[in-house]
Amino acid sequence: EEFEGELNISGLTPGTYQLQVTVNDNGSKYLSQIETFFVSYPLYVAWTIDWEGYDANNNYIKAMDEISNKYNVPMTHFFNPRIYTTSTISPERAQYLTDWLKARLAKDDGFGLHLHMFNDFVESAGVTPKNEPRWGSNSDGYDILTSAYNSDELKQLISKAQSEFQNQGLPEADIYRAGGWFASLETLKALDDLGFKADSSGRTSYKFGSKNAKGFWDLSATTEPYQPSKTDQNNSSINNSFSLLEIPNNGADSYWFSASEMIERFKVNYSGVALKEKQQITYLSHPHWFKDAEQNKIKELFNYLSQYNNSDDRGPVVYTTTNQIYNLWTK
Repeated sequence: EEFEGELNISGLTPGTYQLQVTVNDNGSKYLSQIETFFVSYPLYVAWTIDWEGYDANNNYIKAMDEISNKYNVPMTHFFNPRIYTTSTISPERAQYLTDWLKARLAKDDGFGLHLHMFNDFVESAGVTPKNEPRWGSNSDGYDILTSAYNSDELKQLISKAQSEFQNQGLPEADIYRAGGWFASLETLKALDDLGFKADSSGRTSYKFGSKNAKGFWDLSATTEPYQPSKTDQNNSSINNSFSLLEIPNNGADSYWFSASEMIERFKVNYSGVALKEKQQITYLSHPHWFKDAEQNKIKELFNYLSQYNNSDDRGPVVYTTTNQIYNLWTK
């Protein structure tokens, strides 16, 4: 004979459990084999897309769309409104990119703001462009560090960005990522003053570009979301933190890192045992350079992660957006 029953495990704390069933058949008791099962917190995985402010190849955009659909991984679009203010992109092309983005947002992708300090965008916001410091030798301002601008100037730039989003019927951004990850304390102050919910510029220590510009971040691959201290952005403070949440880009990016390096970032966050606390890992790609080699990196990454998909009852991996990560860590 076969017997069926249900066991409510919603009240169990994360850990390893064993289950044995006793069957009473007219006074005779029989014990089932012992089965082991695990209760784990999720490991939330976000795939974020940094739109740099340049045009993007349609084939690269299509590839991102196909990968997202195949692996059921939403994207979080850190979108750059420079496409609306520059003469290098036609209004028709900017509209095409906007329509594509709106179609993705309708599928529950995430949304945030990404800025590079392009001269034409800075001027359109009524701010005088800076020439230094920079990480390379671009002539259009793309490589000027965000930290070159003080908090008041950044507020003006961000307000311009929000105005452009509103004009296009896009959401108001409340999550930010700085170009080249160069967010300083001044950057975080501007975001905090403007009521942004989160920043996602944090990462491991790095130097960037031909000029080896040193970044402001020194986080680990396992750093979880936190409220940065107003005097030390790499740490939190009980009494002196910004209100916004720092959601680190701790999974690295598919341009500079190999698939094996991105997988290794996952492994240090998940060793195969039940997670006792919720964790997140954030990856990054760019639509402008999403060539075959980079597509293959992301496919290899998601193929590896699929063996731990919670949707298949294989492990703790739950794919989500940066916006949802904010909600999960603050509710």
